[in-house]
Order: sequence, then structure tokens, then C-alpha cells
Amino acid sequence: MATHKITLTRYGIAEVLKWCIERNHKNIPGTDSAAFQLMQGELKKKPDSSDYFTLHQFWKEPVTATENAKEAETQMEKKGH
Repeated sequence: MATHKITLTRYGIAEVLKWCIERNHKNIPGTDSAAFQLMQGELKKKPDSSDYFTLHQFWKEPVTATENAKEAETQMEKKGH
């Protein structure tokens, strides 16, 4: 079983979630996978601060999401893609 690691900043994570979930109304296969859940969890860690520097540091920090390739395949099969 292969594992894929993807490193994105939280800016990137926000863009992926915006286009895969919000703009495409969850029609993209695999958006309910563990990797997407991890990405959504990362954005929930946003600090309550309104300080630009603190928020910028949060958003530009790289995060690595790992997903099992077999799990991704299974998710795509369930969605029929």
C-alpha cells in the first residue's frame, strides 16, 4: 500500500477546499477522505487574533497531509469516477 504526502501552506489548503468543496458543491471525488478532513481541521486551528503578522504566519505555514493511496482509490470507486 502506497502513501502519498502532500505539503501545502494553509493558503493552499484554503484554495483546495474552496474549489473542491464549496465551488464544485462536493462533486469532486474523495472530498470526504481522511486527507480532506485533516485539511479542514487545519483551518479550524486559525488563531482568534486580528494581528496581521500572527495571521500571516499561520496562513503561510506549510502543512503535510498524508493519504493512503488505496483509500483514495476506494473513495473514487464509491463515487463512480
